[in-house]
Amino acid sequence: MKLATKFAASSAIPMALALSGYVAPADPALYTMSMDLTDNGETIAQPELQVRDGETATVHITKPDGRSYRADVTFTRDDAGMIDMRSQIDATSPTLGDVSFAPRLKLRIGEPVRIEYGNQAPGVRPLRIEITLSEAS
Repeated sequence: MKLATKFAASSAIPMALALSGYVAPADPALYTMSMDLTDNGETIAQPELQVRDGETATVHITKPDGRSYRADVTFTRDDAGMIDMRSQIDATSPTLGDVSFAPRLKLRIGEPVRIEYGNQAPGVRPLRIEITLSEAS
């Protein structure tokens, strides 16, 4: 008899949750991130990849001449519908040397944001990373 009572009690839990208005959480939103990475005016890469809300996307590019670029980017939608972007950028470049910085930005779906880092010395352009986020279909 005890077994039947336990079974009845545990089978009532889903019904109680359904009656209380419980809704299972949805999967995190899926975004497509397009990036345009330029160093001293030279296009280094234009990767496009998918990332889920709250997860980190990593782009790592290594060139034969020793230059390397790594971007770890996390997007999280806030209650107002804006996207918080946290990033960690590490680069080795002839114009910059070894650099590491962590920009945080707010962006909207479909509107590009630009990060520029480096000297504005004559004849030298900064490292530029332009990111556009769209909802994956």
